[in-house]
Amino acid sequence: MNNKRYINLSESEITDLTHLLRTTNNHRERQRIQALLWSHQGYDRQTIAQLYQVKADTVSFWFKRWEDNKSRGLKDLARSGRPSILTPKEKKVSSNLPC
Repeated sequence: MNNKRYINLSESEITDLTHLLRTTNNHRERQRIQALLWSHQGYDRQTIAQLYQVKADTVSFWFKRWEDNKSRGLKDLARSGRPSILTPKEKKVSSNLPC
């Protein structure tokens, strides 16, 4: 059972997502945004999964998070782990350093 699932976006959502696609620094957010835009254009989740080399279930999860939370669903979820030892000021400085 391979149901085709597409995301239908309004014009304002397309505009907002396109702007966010161009301005966000997080590559995973850009990936999720592009998947939504492709789905709206008619690409099925299996094709999107192949393009990103992820499982179709992963793409479905992205779609579900968008449907439930809109833009907030594009962000990474909090993860457990050791807290950062850098202060916010140190993080800002280190993010501006050339690689």
